[in-house]
Amino acid sequence: MRYSKNRGRLFSRGLCQRFLIVTDGVVTERGYFERVKYLTRDSIRIVARSSKDIDELVNIALVMKSNSDYDFVAVVCDIDQRLQNNKTRETLERAIKLAEQNQIIICLSHESFEVWLLAHFGNVSSRAKERNQAQEMALKKGIVRGRDGKVVVREIITKESILVALKEVERMRKVYGSDILTSAPMTDVDMIVKKIRLTP
Repeated sequence: MRYSKNRGRLFSRGLCQRFLIVTDGVVTERGYFERVKYLTRDSIRIVARSSKDIDELVNIALVMKSNSDYDFVAVVCDIDQRLQNNKTRETLERAIKLAEQNQIIICLSHESFEVWLLAHFGNVSSRAKERNQAQEMALKKGIVRGRDGKVVVREIITKESILVALKEVERMRKVYGSDILTSAPMTDVDMIVKKIRLTP
């Protein structure tokens, strides 16, 4: 048995999976996964770094993975500025390859994490392919708040809304395409979220 700080209870190894999530979203993404921690018995460690360099995020994940026993390790970030030119695209593709070689799940959102948040309401509009549009829609839906619209309204994130999001992303892949680098709006955040076991 081992102690889980998230719940203040003991869970056997068979009942509690360990997740490491490294993200460049120090407010929105971090707030989202902090909420998810309360919807699961799994242990989730969130490391948020304000970095435009995805290589740095992958390297952080690699170091932390080698120093601990995680069941799943993921890097969660937006594409937004990472496809601006050949250099940034090459950096992104190199980071994806390095992550895959080391069993790290890369979860990108094209163009922003708000696409994943909007999926919690189902039927994500094609207008969400533009970052500012996705952010404005998330504000109107009430899933984010604050001066910059970055703070996740945690009460909206429930087991039921997550299940809606997982189903909606499958629909989006059929409609908008499954290649995250060329399809928008699109998100791969479901690749890590679907592995988290939500409590009944």
